Amino acid sequence: MTQNKPTPEIFEFEEDFAGSLRCITMSVRQKLDFAGTKLSLEQWEKLSDEQREAIFQAPCAEEGESRKAYEALVRKAVKDSSGEEVKTLADPALELWKNTDSIPDCVTALAKKMAGREITLAEWAGLAPLQRFALLKLSQSRHESEHLNFRPAMKEFGLLSK
Repeated sequence: MTQNKPTPEIFEFEEDFAGSLRCITMSVRQKLDFAGTKLSLEQWEKLSDEQREAIFQAPCAEEGESRKAYEALVRKAVKDSSGEEVKTLADPALELWKNTDSIPDCVTALAKKMAGREITLAEWAGLAPLQRFALLKLSQSRHESEHLNFRPAMKEFGLLSK
């Protein structure tokens, strides 16, 4: 597993579509969840390259001033680029990824379907927080294309040997 390696801002499985920031990266998704905001892909696509880069680079912790500043940055960028408002998350963070004592059912089910194996509790607990977040988000997606990234994510995170 990669638990001793710093978590990248863009995972390898995201590089094809996120390297240019044309799609929302997992690290940005996590920060949006922390800030309690929902940014649609359509809103993201209307942002300028500079706005996307600023949102990607800006810090955002779960609590405190950086969270508020990040929310303000996102809201202003979306308003300036599209005239739209971002939605507030009804269930911010879906915090199942934080729990290292149990694996979310949707993650277990997709691991069985996409990789033919379950993730053990020790493996789940050994993942970096952003890795757990990514697996949860990928498993909850309504888009089949995102489910296709689940197996490469498992491999990248050291949960599959091939």
